[in-house]
Amino acid sequence: MRGLGIAAVLLLGPGCLGAQAGYALYELEQSYAAAQQQNASELAVYESTLSEAYRSKAWEEAGYNQYEAAETLIAKASEMATAAEKLATEEAEALRLLEELSQDEELVPEQVPVVPEAVPEAETPWSEPAPEEERLDEWVE
Repeated sequence: MRGLGIAAVLLLGPGCLGAQAGYALYELEQSYAAAQQQNASELAVYESTLSEAYRSKAWEEAGYNQYEAAETLIAKASEMATAAEKLATEEAEALRLLEELSQDEELVPEQVPVVPEAVPEAETPWSEPAPEEERLDEWVE
């Protein structure tokens, strides 16, 4: 009886690992597809390329029944695919806003240099009096 339990664990154990890796690969494919749908290969080049490399290596390791290594690579690939999707979404929004700003001329004024008007100098106690003030001083005395 005890031998039957050990045999069952030995026979079904690797299958469970394969099933876990298979499900993780399925989830990875979904997150990778979501990133590619957001045009991550052009807007988040580094993250997208790294995700693709990890994804490819994870499939290779799963094919060789190296499920632990495959799951590690799947986690890294999934993380990079999520980062690529987020960055691509942000970049797409920034590009959309930039395009909207470039089409709306009223929103962005032309860059015209502003020349300040000449401001009259205020008289100070040490400035010389105007000629009219001299005449007034002479008349009052």
